Amino acid sequence: MKIICIIVSAFFILCSESGSDPAISQPDDPIGKIQIGGNNEERAAAVVESSDGGFVIAGYTKSSGTGGSDIYIVKTNSDLEIVWERTFGGSEDEEAWTITATEDGGYICSGSTESFGAGDSDIYLVKIDDSGNEIWSKTYGGQSRESRGFVQETTSGDLIISGWKHTSSDVSTSDMYLLRTNSSGDIIWENTYGGSGADGANSVRQTSDGGFVVYGEGLWDTTGEWQGIMFKTDSDGNLLWGNTYGSIGDEEGYGMQIAHDGGFVAVGFTRTGNITGGYLLKTDSSGEQEWMNTFRAYPGLVSVERTSDGGYIIYEAGMRLLKTDSDGIEEWSHDYNGGFSFGVGAVKPLSDGGYVIVGTTHSSSASSRDMVIFKTDGSGVIK
Repeated sequence: MKIICIIVSAFFILCSESGSDPAISQPDDPIGKIQIGGNNEERAAAVVESSDGGFVIAGYTKSSGTGGSDIYIVKTNSDLEIVWERTFGGSEDEEAWTITATEDGGYICSGSTESFGAGDSDIYLVKIDDSGNEIWSKTYGGQSRESRGFVQETTSGDLIISGWKHTSSDVSTSDMYLLRTNSSGDIIWENTYGGSGADGANSVRQTSDGGFVVYGEGLWDTTGEWQGIMFKTDSDGNLLWGNTYGSIGDEEGYGMQIAHDGGFVAVGFTRTGNITGGYLLKTDSSGEQEWMNTFRAYPGLVSVERTSDGGYIIYEAGMRLLKTDSDGIEEWSHDYNGGFSFGVGAVKPLSDGGYVIVGTTHSSSASSRDMVIFKTDGSGVIK
């Protein structure tokens, strides 16, 4: 079933620089960062803390496995030493976008596959136990392309997955894709939401009422510009509301999280003319915009998490960490790679008040890209 999302309101706002223009720190000393990879290319997209205080990283590798790129999952202990590593995939390309711990002590990883499924690319889920052994894997999609799977376990033990669903062989048209499965990956329902252009979902969160909020981006038909899109559904995927966010220019929507007050915060990339940066958006629980702050960040802000002091910690794809207060005003930032980084990554708060960060680093060529993981204290200083 396809649901055409009627955008109920659009915000054409002028983004402003937040705070008092705090200085951007110089790149931190690389001591304490652990690189993981082989003789080709690896990228890290997501990390989750394990019950024993270690970490599980998900991304992809071109150094091992069976195809061009395979999903690559690495378990480390609390000292960031590798405990085990696994690859999943076929003869073509696979990549991971998210990984989350499940109530049974295992993990669910989501991404996309070109080796399995019905179309050119399908959303790909891999369920593993706490030793990295595959329990099951499933693909979702039709004859065209589905990609960028983001997964979260629901309070009932089901799985909710968001992504992009291309409506034909023309990759310039797509819809936001949302599906719910049981704990074994069997589909309960699936829906698409969008207009006549290109729309895609990059993040989904379950809300306290059992419904779901999705954040992503869409190509605005009348202006040819990208805008952030957020919509809310009930537990069965029925659309309750939808809003767009942007200014005169492009706003691409990436990560999203439930805010401290029950509203939502989201991050992404913004561009007006030749001026580019990242943005942090705050809405109320109905998706009505409260504020949007912009920052000097290229190629954009990727993921956002709540912090214990009521603020937010944000990861920039350039391997930079940005800390804000509850109003989105920058408190500090750190650059950990001097600009020599590539692709997505993530940050997660730790119980000791610090953070764990994963990303991708390289020095001179694509073939030398590696996963990287490191921990910081509460001020962003590498441990």
